[in-house]
Amino acid sequence: MQYHHDGFVQRLVQDEMLARLQRALPVDAVVLGLRGAEMPLHNHLTAKRVAAPDFLTVFKEFPHTDFVGRAEGLWRILAKQLGRALLAIAASI
Repeated sequence: MQYHHDGFVQRLVQDEMLARLQRALPVDAVVLGLRGAEMPLHNHLTAKRVAAPDFLTVFKEFPHTDFVGRAEGLWRILAKQLGRALLAIAASI
């Protein structure tokens, strides 16, 4: 079956992510790597979007070639905030 409605597909992915996270609880942190198609921040960085996460990092380069560097920076911020080393468990949907 092929779906053509982005909102429907987004909801399926969201529901799957939340279900996996609930099965994994308790966790200390959740780091999501979202690209523009999933969370378009270009000209849409509202006060609500800035207030929602504990940490937010964005690309500094265009095209977005600094993905690894930005992720490493976020990881350092998170480890410092938690006060200890982190164990990364990767998952993809």
